[in-house]
Amino acid sequence: MRRQKNQDKNNNFTVVRIGYAPYVSPYFVAMEKGYFEKEGIKAELISIPSTVNSMQALAKGEIDVLSLPYSVLFAFENAFPGNFKIFGGFIEPEDKPYSYLIVKKNINSIDELKGKKILTRSGSNAKMQAELILKGLNIDPKDIELVQVESPLTAATFAKDDITADIDNEPSSTSILKKAGGKILVEAVRPKYLTNPYPSTGFIISSKFIAKNKSIADKFTKANDEAIDYINKHDDEFRSIMEKYLKLDHDIASSMSAAVFEKLSQLNKTAIKNEMLLEYKNNILKKEVDLTNVYYTRSP
Repeated sequence: MRRQKNQDKNNNFTVVRIGYAPYVSPYFVAMEKGYFEKEGIKAELISIPSTVNSMQALAKGEIDVLSLPYSVLFAFENAFPGNFKIFGGFIEPEDKPYSYLIVKKNINSIDELKGKKILTRSGSNAKMQAELILKGLNIDPKDIELVQVESPLTAATFAKDDITADIDNEPSSTSILKKAGGKILVEAVRPKYLTNPYPSTGFIISSKFIAKNKSIADKFTKANDEAIDYINKHDDEFRSIMEKYLKLDHDIASSMSAAVFEKLSQLNKTAIKNEMLLEYKNNILKKEVDLTNVYYTRSP
């Protein structure tokens, strides 16, 4: 990846490089509604589907802002402390489900899953989550076969005859319901069987960028907060923007569960710590993460 300077030579705007994967985000709304531009920021989107590559790019100074699962952020903070600050996030309360146990239409009970193949996303944390959710449903993980695939492959894999269920979250869940003949058996599986509320994704900004551009970092995080306020009042428009930026099918964008975003002042630090401790207790993390200094502080 070619490293770029943060000053746009064609105007007085400061470039902020946003690494993104195909997940819903306030950044797209802030771009679409001109909130970044209003603050003198030129937001530059850089697609980086791999979480590992994303964190490497941020550490090298090639990316300034990212949205990543907290599980990735915990591991990175343990290995390379101080590289980022969290300024917002995505959270799943039990009463606003975003994760599901989806089954084939001929399945009507949890007991019918025993001895079957159950799908989930790839990665050690996804495996841990699936196993804990299964235990919460009174299924011993040894009594099923867990099949892990990358997120874009979940719908096609679920459609195979030998797959009975999927533990997943949006937008994959709605894709399976619409395209692969699934139905919801249990909703809100993460807050029900992991931690409630479940902190899914953290929005982070590079510490290197903050050191060089503190006023711009303040303005960026402010614009992100403004985008979240807009999303909360204009759900239909938010879905249209996600459809545009993430290339989602209209049917999926309009039907998927609503996202719950947290502004900087709303971050549920207790929930984030609980998720970290859950991963530590289940040996996903080798040591507890010191979360004391991971949060962004905006200037007065």
